[in-house]
Amino acid sequence: MKLELLGRMRPLDYFGLAFRAIRANPLRSFLTTLGVVIGVSSVVALVSLGEGAGTQISAQIKGLGSGLIIIGSQDPPNGRATDGPPQLYPDDAEQLRDGLKGIPVIPEQSGKVPVRLGSKTSMATVIGTWSNYAAARGLTLARGQFLSAKSDRTDSANVVLGADIADRLFGRLNPIGRSVLIKENRYQVIGVAVAQGYQGFSNVDQFVYVPFLATQTQLLGSDTVNHIYVQAPNEAAIPALEQQITAIVTEAHGLLPDPSDHDFTVRSQSALLATASGTLGVITTLLSSIAAISLLVGGIGIMNIMLVSVTERTREIGIRMALGAIPGEIIAQFITEAVMLSSLGGLLGVLGGIGAARVISATAGWSTVVSPMVVLIAFGFSFAVGVFFGWYPAFAASRMDPIKALRYE
Repeated sequence: MKLELLGRMRPLDYFGLAFRAIRANPLRSFLTTLGVVIGVSSVVALVSLGEGAGTQISAQIKGLGSGLIIIGSQDPPNGRATDGPPQLYPDDAEQLRDGLKGIPVIPEQSGKVPVRLGSKTSMATVIGTWSNYAAARGLTLARGQFLSAKSDRTDSANVVLGADIADRLFGRLNPIGRSVLIKENRYQVIGVAVAQGYQGFSNVDQFVYVPFLATQTQLLGSDTVNHIYVQAPNEAAIPALEQQITAIVTEAHGLLPDPSDHDFTVRSQSALLATASGTLGVITTLLSSIAAISLLVGGIGIMNIMLVSVTERTREIGIRMALGAIPGEIIAQFITEAVMLSSLGGLLGVLGGIGAARVISATAGWSTVVSPMVVLIAFGFSFAVGVFFGWYPAFAASRMDPIKALRYE
């Protein structure tokens, strides 16, 4: 006679008994674990996407150039009324260049423009800047050269094309020395940038680079600057440079030293990275917490089906107790079954979450990072759900009166 029929079982016998109980009702078992599957897969997929996005954002911010300080415009924090929207001007870049002697300063003016070659037209983002832009932003060329220092003082008709623009207009032809029309103005191609893909929400390969004065006088007709970049010699020099930049721009704009009066921002790569990572972390945690509600729902489903199972197996429980099984063994039997159900759901959920993250990454082009720690935590949480929600049905089974249980029909 099998040992389990005598009421007393070895630890491994609990798993065999639980497996047979689950296999006896496969559809019911699957539907019971569905909440856990959805919860675990949602958490794994969302966290994987969040970590992938964090890695991608970090790489993109670092790709701006090592030790880069970015000056932008903002509404004054104190709500002070201004004559118009806050702006940066070429004069700000020139004063920074004069004040930060020997430190590269790079203005950037940008906008959408059509670039044409014969019957071919491609919309591009024009970047008006100085010749030191390429070195500061880590821009490398596949062909030709970047804008010359002479173009910083003139509106010379030279252009450097992004990889996508060059490919769309010229195909396999060598663009160097040929001309394109940018808003009806003829520019000679002197360089083609190496393909870089996306930085943030912008496809850098669809940029074209022209002398700063050309964007003002010929292409965009604006005397404002989108951003000004300052290239620090090393990370240790960034705090002191930020203070110098703030002082120079504050004086140029006629503002008070109080930061609440400033209509501009000065941020380093590390500050941008910390802000982006913090925001992304909060969003990922919030979405994962919402997804984890499915685990709670799944746990309630497991508890419900275990109560049904206890009722269905009342006579079995009575026989085991009559043959000498103690309450602790009855509890172990049903908790093992609940844990197997939730762990099965956790395993399927992990596989489903990884698969969902891969599919989203492949279809939407988003980066994903599946962390082994996240997988372990998600699976461990599903295990804990089984223990927590399986306890009450198991305890209820252990408290049965053997005589009444044997009489149960």
